[in-house]
Amino acid sequence: MESVVTVGLEGSPESMAAARWGAGEADRRGLTTRPAPLAVIPHD
Repeated sequence: MESVVTVGLEGSPESMAAARWGAGEADRRGLTTRPAPLAVIPHD
C-alpha cells in the first residue's frame, strides 16, 4: 500500500497554505501528496 499525505483544499488562503505545508512534509518524507477538494456548505 502506498503511503500518502492527504490535504484538504477548499480555496481559502489558509487551506492553500496548509496544502503547501502538507506537500512539503510529504516531499521531505518521500511520500505522495493527494489533494482532496472540499466543498464549503454554509449553514444557517
